[in-house]
Amino acid sequence: MSLASNYFSYPLIGPTSNYQDYLADGVDPTEILNYLFKKSFGFPNANPYNDYNNDAPSLYNSEKNLTNNNIYEQFIPFASSSLYPLIQDTSWKNPGYTSDTMSGKKYISSNYPYIAYYSNVKMTQAGTDSNSFFCGNGDNAIATNFSKNSIPYTFGDFTYKPILYYSDGIRIFNFGNSNYGSWLLDADSGVLTFYDRINLAQYAVDADNPPRITFWRYEGLTGNSGIVNVGSY
Repeated sequence: MSLASNYFSYPLIGPTSNYQDYLADGVDPTEILNYLFKKSFGFPNANPYNDYNNDAPSLYNSEKNLTNNNIYEQFIPFASSSLYPLIQDTSWKNPGYTSDTMSGKKYISSNYPYIAYYSNVKMTQAGTDSNSFFCGNGDNAIATNFSKNSIPYTFGDFTYKPILYYSDGIRIFNFGNSNYGSWLLDADSGVLTFYDRINLAQYAVDADNPPRITFWRYEGLTGNSGIVNVGSY
């Protein structure tokens, strides 16, 4: 089955121009259902062709349960412009490429130091499927996956939208464009998936030529200390 054998254009809720730019070009509706089914069980969609119980075992971490670690205690500004200026964390090394000084940079917001900005970070292939990538070390994915907890592009004024680059870190894979693989980043699992591999064939995207990504990430406190228990019913 092709990842993009059919195209769709559904009515969407909210500011449709933003949603349609991201979703309406090139993603097969069958794959959307497959993604949502896996999501409901807490599995990532790292291998779109696989059944949910065979999908990237080392990355099983896409649950939507509101456990303590899923509750962000600290404020995230509506607009990313409020996070500037940024301060580079010169001690940071990409866990997937610790010896590669050109594998990306990390910056911290001076106003909100629990929010990080990762710039032009080299990704790692998720499992054996060259359709999917994440940020971290493939040998220890759960512990090193730092694309998980990225701030969703739909939050606030849409300025948290990630930027994806070819492996050279220069050419951009346009957001929501089927000519560039119709990619989606799942903020919960940290897995980025290309849904239109046919058009992506013109680019060498694989484990040896992974894409690079720029994104915002929440790294603050999690828990429920600020929530008041109003009793059981």
